[in-house]
Amino acid sequence: SFVGSESCIRDRTVTVGTAGSWTRTNPNGDTTTVKADGSWETRYANGDTAEVSVDGEYTVVKNGSPTTEKPATPHVPAVPSGQNVTPKAPAEPTQTSK
Repeated sequence: SFVGSESCIRDRTVTVGTAGSWTRTNPNGDTTTVKADGSWETRYANGDTAEVSVDGEYTVVKNGSPTTEKPATPHVPAVPSGQNVTPKAPAEPTQTSK
């Protein structure tokens, strides 16, 4: 089971795990997940995806096709109220996957 804290800000749900991993779900269905190592992925409601590994290598798929477009790094959520956990900063995308 997932242990952590959840908050809802401006209709977004953010869940932060004990190791600092976090997930943000927006009202439109876009979901971003950042792992404790800083690697992350965003899955958009329209089916597009962006994935960034801990070393900054990234893969973006738009309209079903890979693209070299650099994804925007997600903003780190605030520390959940009453919790002693800091959400992990996502890795910065630096190069496309080979």
